[in-house]
Amino acid sequence: MLKKFVRTVNDTLNDKNVDKLLKSDQKFDAVIMEQFSNDALKVFAYLYECPLILLSSVGPNNFVNPTVGNPEAISYIPNMMVKASRNKPMTFFERTKNVLFHIIFVQLKHYLFLPQQNEVLHERFPDAPEVTDLYLNASLVLLNSHSSMYPAQALVPNMVEIGGYFIDPPKKLPKDLQEFLDNAKDGAIYFSMGSNLKSKDITEERKKIILKVLGKLKQKVIWKFEQELPGKPDNILIKSWLPQQDILAHPNIKLFITHGGLLSTTETVYHGVPILAIPIFADQPMNAERAQAAGYGLTVPYTDEEFTEENFSHALEELLHNPKYRETAQRVSKLFHDRPMKPMDTAVYWVDYVIRNKGARHLRVGSIHQTWYQYYMVDVILFLLFSVLIFVKIVKFVVVKVFKTVRSKVIGQNKIKTQ
Repeated sequence: MLKKFVRTVNDTLNDKNVDKLLKSDQKFDAVIMEQFSNDALKVFAYLYECPLILLSSVGPNNFVNPTVGNPEAISYIPNMMVKASRNKPMTFFERTKNVLFHIIFVQLKHYLFLPQQNEVLHERFPDAPEVTDLYLNASLVLLNSHSSMYPAQALVPNMVEIGGYFIDPPKKLPKDLQEFLDNAKDGAIYFSMGSNLKSKDITEERKKIILKVLGKLKQKVIWKFEQELPGKPDNILIKSWLPQQDILAHPNIKLFITHGGLLSTTETVYHGVPILAIPIFADQPMNAERAQAAGYGLTVPYTDEEFTEENFSHALEELLHNPKYRETAQRVSKLFHDRPMKPMDTAVYWVDYVIRNKGARHLRVGSIHQTWYQYYMVDVILFLLFSVLIFVKIVKFVVVKVFKTVRSKVIGQNKIKTQ
């Protein structure tokens, strides 16, 4: 996987169109790029002498936090690789695991990730700065997150939440979908596994379970399915492409069956619809766990042991007939919408702000220039401990010296008296 990232960055830097662009007179006010194992590409902000703006598609995390010195709250914010509840304090062992993952990631970043990026960069641009310098050159980080969905945590001034910026107001549905949903008197379910796992690639055994369970429901189902589906029950409509946001906005949608990707999860929160998550990989299990812990969704893992007819049916029945899930989804949706500005307007404002203020260096915190032992005050703590130790030894030495002096004088006086 790491080699693939490096190869992609190398291909980008050496692409003929990139070379053509660099040789042109084109100027830019800012460079905006995703932050994910592609740090050599930050050289474009250096080459064009403009601010670097990073986008984190999964909110604050250990990939993006160090670029602007955002606190790594490892005592209460789980690493993406650590399976822990996002809505209650981590246990001792979870915190221990979290610390170990943090240490491992930091070492991999410094001794593997960044050196590889540095090598690729200097093969293409020998005079470019070190990747470690480019890594800390971000003027702004735009976070695709919001505290209504993510655990609350501290953010430095040049980190801004714009979760849901990609969501547009709902548009009119195509006639067939509009009629299908309007006629769903008992409500409807929207089912999509996104683009990473196409529904047609779901195993035959799981397809049988899904069709059997969905076919028994009173609700109608719209399923994003990429091919013909023999034996499809009459209450299921399949299409290879569907306008997801517009469907979720329909008032008859009662539930969204999803893989649990962040964009899909954000869209369902935007519209206040409960979810049944079937997570596959990456951040999907974390998003699914967060939805379940918050109370607006349930999870059925995509494993042979857990994805059974009984579990799938039970989760559907619970979500469709227990009103607490929809009530929670609606409450979270209100929190999501309760902001001073729309997410996209917020993004536009801060991008313009950084450009107007030529990188807005006044927003950068000083911790980006500190080593780990300076940031965690390890050198100061060791100095103070050493000072206390020296002080104790000096006091002990003085007390012993005084005691011996007094003792010798007392003994001397006693000898004189006895004589």
